[in-house]
Amino acid sequence: VRDDADTVLSNDFPSDYVLISAAQSEQDRMISIENGLYRDGVCFRLDASGGLTVINYIQLEHYLYGVLSKEMAPNYPLEALKAQAVSARSFTYGALEKHVKQGFDLCNKTCCQVYSGIAAEFESTTQACSETEGQVISYEGKIATGYYHASSGGYTQNSEDVWVTTVPYL
Repeated sequence: VRDDADTVLSNDFPSDYVLISAAQSEQDRMISIENGLYRDGVCFRLDASGGLTVINYIQLEHYLYGVLSKEMAPNYPLEALKAQAVSARSFTYGALEKHVKQGFDLCNKTCCQVYSGIAAEFESTTQACSETEGQVISYEGKIATGYYHASSGGYTQNSEDVWVTTVPYL
């Protein structure tokens, strides 16, 4: 692990997992990974082959800051962005541990939600996340996975036709 000046910060991992947090102040916790800027911290994990997996170790709300504009245009009306924030948050809870075998919860691709770190943050989408913080979709007292898509062509399928079993809230 090297810094911007190519100084070695660490070349010895005491365990399979090493967590590095960027700063004490929440506002200052930003880490650069492969020319991208990310909030909170980073976790380095050695995999079975001796390779290194770099994981953005991030608070849920900060994660959503980097998701929302990738799933909905930041110039949409604030109330639409807030609805998307609630759906994305609910989806996140439903998808946690999707990649547990690889040592992390979610990836940054469409199978989870597109996540691009600070580069994807906009004032409008951050506001939508902040104003709905903690709000989720629920069904019978449990968090309902907030499935969504960019385009349906005007039609959707029944849950049992897509996932084999019926999801009652869909």
